[in-house]
Amino acid sequence: KNENTYLYSLSCGAEKDEAIFGFISNSFKDAFNPVIASTAAIGLIWLPGMMTGQILGGSDPFTAIKYQIVIVSAIFAGSVLTVYLTISIAKKIAFDNWGIIRKEIYKK
Repeated sequence: KNENTYLYSLSCGAEKDEAIFGFISNSFKDAFNPVIASTAAIGLIWLPGMMTGQILGGSDPFTAIKYQIVIVSAIFAGSVLTVYLTISIAKKIAFDNWGIIRKEIYKK
């Protein structure tokens, strides 16, 4: 069904990027759901342990909060970059020169 939708878009004159835009959008949404859930878990689980360790080590609580925000942001940015690069590489590998899906690269 999805392949037919893609091929229909191509036959109506859409470029490859236009035809796969909806699929890529759904891929980003599906990929970021676990990332956002793990980011929330980081705030609930790691935050008290990290802050307690820094405060017991003599650090200022506001400094501990800043470090936590930087770490959570870096983890999220790394996840976003990984998803983007994976989709970009898959886009280049999965299609031939005419924009047709290369079925031989997929396992049956």
